[in-house]
Amino acid sequence: MDEYRRLHPGLLVTCGVRAFCDENECWWMLDVIWSYQPQCRKDAMLREIQFWRFEKPNAGASTIAAICERDGGDVAIRQEVEFTDFKPQSCRLWVAPADDEQWVIMLPKEY
Repeated sequence: MDEYRRLHPGLLVTCGVRAFCDENECWWMLDVIWSYQPQCRKDAMLREIQFWRFEKPNAGASTIAAICERDGGDVAIRQEVEFTDFKPQSCRLWVAPADDEQWVIMLPKEY
């Protein structure tokens, strides 16, 4: 996991996320999440936990929406990714603090 932490200081990924990103060639999703962390950390609810989902509008689409929700379901961030070859229809990732300086990205089943 250390090599991925060097990619984004303070960012940890679980084995499940690592396997998912390797299998689906979608490490870019972690870049999207990381790019919003300064904004997320200004929001009290998002400092506790972030619920990210990546969804295609339909199975054959080459676009995908990256959506971050607060606990309670309200959308805090939405970004349209114009082109992707992401194979799954959707994906959910959760982000939570591991400690004061590190955050962990996990699959919901790993929480």
